[in-house]
Amino acid sequence: MKSKVAAKADPLIGRTVGVHYALEECIAEGPTGRLYRASHRTMHRTVVVNLLGHAAFPSEEAVLAFEDGARSLIGLEHPNITVAHDSGVDGEFGPYLVTELVEGETLEAFLEDVGPLPIHTFVPIASQILKALGAAHARGLIHGDLKAEDVFLIEHQGRANFVKICDLGLRVLISGADPETSDPRVDVHSIGALFYRMLTGRVPRPGDPISLGQALPAGHEVPALLVELVDRSLARDPERRPIDTNEVVEHLIDAVPAALFRLPRAGEGRPGSSGGVPEVSAPHPVKQALSGPRVAPPPTPPPAPEITPLRPPEPAPEPEVLAPVEAVSESIADEEKSGSGGLILGLLVLVAGGVAFFLYTQGQLPFVNAGTPEPKPVVDRPTPTDGPQVEGEAGETAVVSELATLLTDAGRAEAQGAHDEAVRLYREALALDPSNRPAQERLTALLAEGEEAAGSSGWDTVSDEEETTAAETTGEAPASETTGEEPPPVDGETVDLEVITDPKGATVTVDGKKAGETPIVLNLAPGNRKIEIRLNGYKRIRKTVKAVVGEELSVMNLALAKSQPRTIRSGENIDIDPEEGIVTKIPSR
Repeated sequence: MKSKVAAKADPLIGRTVGVHYALEECIAEGPTGRLYRASHRTMHRTVVVNLLGHAAFPSEEAVLAFEDGARSLIGLEHPNITVAHDSGVDGEFGPYLVTELVEGETLEAFLEDVGPLPIHTFVPIASQILKALGAAHARGLIHGDLKAEDVFLIEHQGRANFVKICDLGLRVLISGADPETSDPRVDVHSIGALFYRMLTGRVPRPGDPISLGQALPAGHEVPALLVELVDRSLARDPERRPIDTNEVVEHLIDAVPAALFRLPRAGEGRPGSSGGVPEVSAPHPVKQALSGPRVAPPPTPPPAPEITPLRPPEPAPEPEVLAPVEAVSESIADEEKSGSGGLILGLLVLVAGGVAFFLYTQGQLPFVNAGTPEPKPVVDRPTPTDGPQVEGEAGETAVVSELATLLTDAGRAEAQGAHDEAVRLYREALALDPSNRPAQERLTALLAEGEEAAGSSGWDTVSDEEETTAAETTGEAPASETTGEEPPPVDGETVDLEVITDPKGATVTVDGKKAGETPIVLNLAPGNRKIEIRLNGYKRIRKTVKAVVGEELSVMNLALAKSQPRTIRSGENIDIDPEEGIVTKIPSR
């Protein structure tokens, strides 16, 4: 939006809109109307009043559609979206929308100042944008035309670059489209263009043949999976884009290390900054419009002992492991059930909230979905039935809190049909406590369901943590066992694997590198190879294949299962919290 500096000449200053809002200063204007700083006459609250004007709503039907859409906006509350307080139709000024006011800086101004963002600055901002749009999509709303000028960066609770998105749904309402039937892939395209701008410093032209990878300088640090995600989001054909922001979230988590999702501390928000964030000058109206009041940081809690991370921050969930020639099947061994499992889980859930909040305020709460770690034994952990020791060893407290969080989130994900997420969370819980019976039982059941849903491939799975050979499972000795060791592969030898999917055209990656589309014959180097099969609109399949030299051509034949959009009207939203990780939430209605 363009700023309006000559406020003294504005005849509307001092006028009242509706019944309550006294206009004080015109702070910006643009395609969605004129924005005024205003005060509520009775509540004495400073707000922003967006005068949309009669011209944007030429008919009574258009006005009624605005009123219906505005009610949807007012019902949406999310920390990364400017709050819509009120709306109405003034006889003189026409339709208007009242939103909160915060002091901040637009992402547009931020990018003009610092240029292309390094990956550690990009990820926290990008994740919050996805978080906000995911919440809107869960309510059936889209932004419609997201740009850098619609994103505000503020300081919030001691953290820099906290995101606030404004103008949500206004362009859709003014255009006359129904915001509750609009395609969320419109926002996905806007996200792709915005991310392209954030990483390269320039806006992609419509139909720009230059991919993100070509536009980035040599030696850049942007991961290949993130480059592919941005290019897919910018696809002309909506069918080739991610289906919604939830899918974009999943790919972003796969593409970058989990540690990058944390917001920087105040004073560290700008690349290369060592001091405080530059103050936003008061006369700069664009930097003030449509943000919200700054929130004072909470009192600093007493220092806590240093907590050693329990697992490496790897974002991608661990895939299944397969043997390509002989069927291998492993499951977690069943243990004798006892009545204490439910009690332990219940106690953990009860205490998790308080302990997690304590760790949050210390800045020590681990990223929840950081991928499946290598199993590590936890020595001398107090039994959960004794309760967590808040005033004791901080490492033990972190274990109890994290285990409870993982089990709670896994149960919620399972109840909502998020199979892959539930498997990932149960595996992380078992990495913290390998003897946890509820996690063992549910993971075993989910893996069994996953094998049935993946289609008939003729390949069975084993876990990455307990990889076994075909001989160990079937009792048959491999040919090399007569000499006591497997002959080393000859340099340059490969193993052929044909991948066929129904439907065809799925993208296949091997060890993170794109190999082509199905049907395809892969020439695999000997050893364990991580394979991912992805087709827009279908559930992704991740497998680890053990390629053995000397075997004949193997075939992986997969029937891809359709994925359902988990946004519009579903009531579900995958939420990235830069402090806490990934949480699946049910927004209130």
